[in-house]
Amino acid sequence: MVNADGPSANVLKSSLNVDNGAPLYGQILSQLEKAVLSGDYPLHAVLPGEKELSERFGVSRITAKRALNELAAKGLVRRMRGRGTVVVYNAALPVVKGSFDNLLQSLTVMGLETELELVSVEMEPSSEEVQIALGLDAGERVQRAVRVRRLEQAPFSHLTTFVPESIASTYTEEDLAQTPMLTLLERAGAAAVQADQTLSAAAASPAVAEALDISPAAPVFEVVRTLRDRDGRAVQLIHVFYRADRFKYEMRLTKQADGEDAVWRSAD
Repeated sequence: MVNADGPSANVLKSSLNVDNGAPLYGQILSQLEKAVLSGDYPLHAVLPGEKELSERFGVSRITAKRALNELAAKGLVRRMRGRGTVVVYNAALPVVKGSFDNLLQSLTVMGLETELELVSVEMEPSSEEVQIALGLDAGERVQRAVRVRRLEQAPFSHLTTFVPESIASTYTEEDLAQTPMLTLLERAGAAAVQADQTLSAAAASPAVAEALDISPAAPVFEVVRTLRDRDGRAVQLIHVFYRADRFKYEMRLTKQADGEDAVWRSAD
């Protein structure tokens, strides 16, 4: 075991295990991440620097630096010249939860409980990707809207929506800035009852990172979703990037059959 003393004994364990094969920088990173996520290091707090961490844990400054850089890459802190490593994660804010087994209801609740900022909106010719997703002919126009959702004034999602012009023409830009999209679709006679979606991990682009107040290339949760009405018509395509520290998807699985042939399926 490697031990070191320091001024933050109430937050960090000050010990690393050199026998379990885990990289030392990774062990430091794990302690720092837990301390930030728990709020032991609150928003705007300055973390111990490379020199202090190296002395505290008995490691090289290169090892300490890598731990801090990895923490910054996760979007939890920002490395600032002249100020040190500053916490940008606010542990006091709640985490928004979505649900696979009740997706549309979860989305409606999020729309009603969060604040929405309309960044831009315009009608434009549909791209090939949008045409395929929405079943449009080449050249058909769509409304492209970029919005940012906030929870208690902190951004947690960046949304880009594409809606066929025939539907988008039924509501105003003011409606789009104030009303959940699912409600607008319902008012337009295009209520969504089905969603096809893919989920993946991604790195935040500079524009998304700026909107979500995270570091460029920080991990984000990406969702690409196509909503359909009762007739199977695609009524909206949406690309969403969620802050990985602010959003969780939940799924309830039900076991179908027993034994080796058992299959776990999401509950409807």
